[in-house]
Amino acid sequence: MDGETLRQSIETLAAMPLVTALSILFFSSLIEYVFPPFPGDTIAVAGAVLATVGGWGFAGVFVVLTAGSLVGAWLDYEFGRRALSARRIESMKRMSGHQAAVRRVEKGYRKWGPVFLVANRFLPGIRGFFFVAAGSASIPRGKVLLFAGISAAVWNVLLMVLGAAIGENLDTLASFLSSYLIAVWVALLVGAVFLVGLWIRRRRASST
Repeated sequence: MDGETLRQSIETLAAMPLVTALSILFFSSLIEYVFPPFPGDTIAVAGAVLATVGGWGFAGVFVVLTAGSLVGAWLDYEFGRRALSARRIESMKRMSGHQAAVRRVEKGYRKWGPVFLVANRFLPGIRGFFFVAAGSASIPRGKVLLFAGISAAVWNVLLMVLGAAIGENLDTLASFLSSYLIAVWVALLVGAVFLVGLWIRRRRASST
């Protein structure tokens, strides 16, 4: 994300009728859950700036962004629940020959899944996978959507605060958010390396 791209997004949205612009915010927030490469965050930030600096008002932008996130999370959840049905999972277990390991993963997700779901909106690129996993693990739909709503609401409030605080300086806002995204990806990479190392260590320990 850069200041010029953000500025163009704001100008494009501001030139549209309000209903059309809010619809775009809704679908952008939704699509990024089912197609992660879509730059939904940039459009969401543009909406947050317009809500606070451009005079659109907080409520409408907040509602459409949060609703879009919820619908996207629900679609991911339903995909996980239906495409990765219990029968198919059992078949995968038998084919893999690692039933115990798969069950441990499922048990771990049931325990820590709520933490991932609440944090999802703050993790770009991979947020949708948490809901696919929740569906495949058959976590109750209402519980999943509750956590998704909490995460989206907190994230959107923070966007509004940023939009109000530094929204007029778009280069600063874009630089701040870009730095945040880079920090998140670095943290995810470090976490992945740690988990792989831990798994290798346990495999070696179990084989001795």
